[in-house]
Amino acid sequence: MGYLHQIVIISGILATLDQVGWEGIVKRLSLTMIVGTEQCKKILELNYRHLPNHLKSCILYFGAFQEDKEIPIWRLVLLWMAEGFVQKNDWETLEKIAEDYIMALINRSLVVVGQQ
Repeated sequence: MGYLHQIVIISGILATLDQVGWEGIVKRLSLTMIVGTEQCKKILELNYRHLPNHLKSCILYFGAFQEDKEIPIWRLVLLWMAEGFVQKNDWETLEKIAEDYIMALINRSLVVVGQQ
C-alpha cells in the first residue's frame, strides 16, 4: 500500500471524528508508523476500530473473496442481506441500506470502486 492510499485511509477516519477524536488519533500515529507493511496493517486496524459496528461484519466479509477481483455490488447486497448484516429500518429497503453500507466503506477508502 502506497503513501497516498495510507493518507486517504487516515483522512477517511478523521472525516468521521470530532476534535477529541482527532487528538486521540494524533497521539497514536507517528511518522514511523506509516513506513512498511506492519505499519500499513496498523493504519487499517485503526480504521477498522473506528468503523461503526454494523460495518465491521461487512468489511470482514470481503475476506471470502479473491483479492483484487471485482465483486458486483448487487452480489454483495444479496449476500449481506442473506447473512443478516443489513439492519432493517422502517423507511428504507434492505437493498438501499446495504448500498449505503457500501458507500460508507468506499468513503472511508476501505473499498475501491472498479467499474461503474
